[in-house]
Amino acid sequence: DDMRETSDEITRLIRTRPEVRDVFVDGGRILGFAGGGEEVRKATFIVNLTDKSERHITQRELEHWFTGELAKLPDVRSWVTNENGERALSLIISGSDNVAWLQSSVASSVW
Repeated sequence: DDMRETSDEITRLIRTRPEVRDVFVDGGRILGFAGGGEEVRKATFIVNLTDKSERHITQRELEHWFTGELAKLPDVRSWVTNENGERALSLIISGSDNVAWLQSSVASSVW
């Protein structure tokens, strides 16, 4: 019941944006090619937006708004994925000195 209540609250929040055409919630599992499967504590929200010609802000700006607003909700962690359920950044590290390379790469990155 907590999951349903939280999902309903998130859906209401998402629908406050005029750029949102509809919201589909798949509760109890995670969608996606890698890592998909049943998980009763998680839900996937598929948000369909109005056509970009009808919006005054970009999809990326909406994604930032969504994640910022969802971060304010207690016990909710969220991230944006592509249509395959993958996050925007993936790192694959191989070799014998992975830690040194990773530390230097992260230290020189601008977030």
